[in-house]
Amino acid sequence: MVKNRVIKTCLVCKSEFSVRYCRRDTTKYCSKKCMYIGIRSPVRKCPTCGKNFWAKGNPLKRNFYCSKKCSGAARKSGEIVTCMYCGKKVYKEKCRIDKAANLFCTLLCANKYQGRNKVKFNCKTCGKSFRLSLSVVEQRTPLYCSILCRNNDEEWIKKASLNSNIAQYKKKGLNKLEKTGNDILKELNIEFYNQFSIEDKFLVDVFIPKKNIVIQWDGDYWHGHKSKLRCGKPDYRQKKRMDLDKSQDAYMKKCGYLVLRFWEYEVYNNKEKVKESIKENFSRRPV
Repeated sequence: MVKNRVIKTCLVCKSEFSVRYCRRDTTKYCSKKCMYIGIRSPVRKCPTCGKNFWAKGNPLKRNFYCSKKCSGAARKSGEIVTCMYCGKKVYKEKCRIDKAANLFCTLLCANKYQGRNKVKFNCKTCGKSFRLSLSVVEQRTPLYCSILCRNNDEEWIKKASLNSNIAQYKKKGLNKLEKTGNDILKELNIEFYNQFSIEDKFLVDVFIPKKNIVIQWDGDYWHGHKSKLRCGKPDYRQKKRMDLDKSQDAYMKKCGYLVLRFWEYEVYNNKEKVKESIKENFSRRPV
């Protein structure tokens, strides 16, 4: 033994070499060439494709694969299934096979399979042809190809407005003005209906069936009384409501109804005048 040095045997080439005494436990190779050969992992065989490759690590703790592709293939737990629509063979994971009743290769095939029983229809507004399932047709009458076409149909707008008013009435009931007007009619012992539908187009506040009379209790602001106008002109909402009132009155007169309108301030502040007007029109109106 040389002073302060130790003779060791290389683990790779088996030749003897000397190292310092302080490195007797850490040095295992005689040269860098032998070290690179020694630290290299042994040749392993990929369990998926059978290819030989180098890999580090303990083979007792985990499996070694030559690539991510082979590693992913080894983890697959699904099966090759047949697409229900086009018949193409495709791999599906086990979780999808367990949950799905029908399996498809793509979303396009799934949509085509789902729409196989759809029936062809024409849009009421634009005439464009489109397909719908029968279950949807039962809920949509008339039929439109898009929401834009539906919103451009005047008949749908009127019906939607009528349904909205009915729903609001059922939810909130009569307001203070309508209740006050009803008290006047009760004092006259006149039979009437509240929130009556005229020809399935719109609701009126009061309908008297015996004389075919319609009574509307108009709020001062919403229906555009001159005391509620800014600079003598109605705003956008007032103008829209006023135009709607005129069109509704014209339609009801053509249908043979007598339309009476009373302002909010009249109902609250001049009940006798309102009562006399209703009584007079009721007596003059033929049965």
